[in-house]
Amino acid sequence: MRTGSVKICQGSAVFDMGPGMILLHPPFVEHADSSTSEYSIFYVQIDAPADAPWPGIANDDSFQSMGRICEATCREWKGSHPLREEMIANLTQQTDLLLRRFKTAEHRSKGEILVAAAERILEERYNLPITAAELASELGVSRSLLYAEFTAVTGQTPKAYVLRRRLEHATAMLQHTNFTLERIAAATGFYSSSHLARHVKASTHQSPGTIRKLALARNSRPTE
Repeated sequence: MRTGSVKICQGSAVFDMGPGMILLHPPFVEHADSSTSEYSIFYVQIDAPADAPWPGIANDDSFQSMGRICEATCREWKGSHPLREEMIANLTQQTDLLLRRFKTAEHRSKGEILVAAAERILEERYNLPITAAELASELGVSRSLLYAEFTAVTGQTPKAYVLRRRLEHATAMLQHTNFTLERIAAATGFYSSSHLARHVKASTHQSPGTIRKLALARNSRPTE
């Protein structure tokens, strides 16, 4: 599931699907989508053994690994590159590995499942203002429970997690784009360029300018 929300009927079962959710349709089982709003879904058909150790339903990880693999698979399928078949085979193997990983994660505790859902939301909206109370409300739990579980599982608070992800995205943009500091700050959820610069310096002990200069020097270095 990419965006929106939808009810998916699979045989006699009905699933409420949201962004980041994965539902496997067994062969020869009828299925249909029902929604009152716009939504987007990746459909990928794989010829797999009947006993493939995959979960019937799962949630993508905080890095949106399955979403990225599905997007790449659809893109390759429509392409005509000479290595297209090899790329699709490689992506299919990644899909198998990721689904098997999701299967082994089914035995996670309720706290781990809650934190995984929270991480997925925070990853999707890392550049938007969201409080722990708002996040907890969306997940249907108390703020204190979310805070305690999140800290226990990840070793950091939700606020610290968001800041780290914002800094990772901002640093990548400093290294790989020529965007102004103001544009990067706006794109990654910082209040201003000075706010971004202060956090970058505290995290890396380097100024944004230094990070960009070092990246330019590395990229312009001739290869042997």
